[in-house]
Amino acid sequence: DSDGMTGLFASTAWRNVFRNRWRSLIVVAAVAIGVAGSLFVILFSAGMMGQMVTAVVRGAGHLQIEHPGFADNPGVYRCIDAAADVITAVEADPDTRRWAPRVISGGLARSATASAGVRIQGVEAGREAEMTGVRERIVEGHWLTGESSSRRREIVIGTKLAAKLRAGLGYKVVLTAQARAGEREQEGTEMTSGVYRVVGIFRMPSEAMNKAIVFLNVEDAQVLLGMGEDLSQVAVMLATDESGQAQTRLAGALAREGYVVRTWQDGNRTLVQMVDLFEATILIYVVIIFLGAAFGIINTMLMAVFERTRELGILRAVGTGRWMLFRLVIYEALFISILGTIAGICLMAALHAVWLRHGLDLSMFA
Repeated sequence: DSDGMTGLFASTAWRNVFRNRWRSLIVVAAVAIGVAGSLFVILFSAGMMGQMVTAVVRGAGHLQIEHPGFADNPGVYRCIDAAADVITAVEADPDTRRWAPRVISGGLARSATASAGVRIQGVEAGREAEMTGVRERIVEGHWLTGESSSRRREIVIGTKLAAKLRAGLGYKVVLTAQARAGEREQEGTEMTSGVYRVVGIFRMPSEAMNKAIVFLNVEDAQVLLGMGEDLSQVAVMLATDESGQAQTRLAGALAREGYVVRTWQDGNRTLVQMVDLFEATILIYVVIIFLGAAFGIINTMLMAVFERTRELGILRAVGTGRWMLFRLVIYEALFISILGTIAGICLMAALHAVWLRHGLDLSMFA
């Protein structure tokens, strides 16, 4: 019967794999290296992209609620003037995990010896620390305490900015920015300055953040920019990475106020395109590797067929059909592929266990 013939040909093909052990071992090793290499590229690239996305989401949040014109042209007038309504809607959404109010503006930071352009970010100390984990990135001093008064104005800066300004803990930094000149945008802006004392220095994975972002207490930023109790943005961290439904709900809840709800992808098109490009590149790379392995197996099977011309001729003479002989060769190639795949997975698992314990040193590429 067909099942019996299938079993017979399968067992024969399995024995044929070991007829020329060295040749089979070389092909299995080639397949194993290809599989392990493909897994390494896939996992390494996925991990790298995942870390980049996680860093962006932790910094910006899954969702950002803003004035419709803020993303294209940030300004002190393009703000959230109904902050209480926005916060109520955010807290009422079932997917909300954390949220953080922010006041954002560009400005100039000056010390006694140097100056640098910065992004001023006024934050609520406790909520920002929980959402972004910035408190754990402090390498000198401490995070913002949340206390704000005319005699105590705190600022936290990055390591690169501290080095450029030659400003350490306890040093004074002057921030200059454009503040509101009135209640309406038509009244324009005016230059304003404030003096703040460095209470902490952070080191982020991103060098751009280390040299360009300064953190203030949100009340101090509102006073500096003349924004009253208005906010530039409310960032929202969700319980899951699926932001579509929460975005729709919040957009509906805030439709009357006229605010927009943007996802992290909306503000990071370059990163989204980079992730898509990496996925396409990885697919091409894996296809090339497996095509190389496939040609190696095909070459091996051709060698095996030419070596067994007499044997296959005898099988044909006793009534074995062409399809049966073809199945015999295919089974042998299949067994070699399976052995190579298993060996490749085991090799990658062993390397993975070593890297989990000791890490992967990439300093030579730095």
